[in-house]
Amino acid sequence: MHRDEARKRMRDFKTLAPVADFAEVWFEHSEQITFHDPLAAVCCFDPDVCQWRDVFVKVPMGEGTAGWTLPKWNGADDGTKPHKIATDVDSAKFFDLYFANMK
Repeated sequence: MHRDEARKRMRDFKTLAPVADFAEVWFEHSEQITFHDPLAAVCCFDPDVCQWRDVFVKVPMGEGTAGWTLPKWNGADDGTKPHKIATDVDSAKFFDLYFANMK
């Protein structure tokens, strides 16, 4: 979300005052803000906000890529089960749900 829109929408909610303060620090370096954690939370209650795909995931521990989450689109060779990953977001639905629950 562009910072101007975020500022406009967040100022209407007292509960978002701390988030708005944190966001101002971010806006010193970026015109956009991404709602990663709120999206994850909304998906717990309404998974239809995203489109999902079963994908095997690897988390390497080597130098340079340690901790990265890497999809293995062609399957896994170690017997693990696939994870569900979001491949698309209905951003209008997400923001409607997110801001509706801030009242």
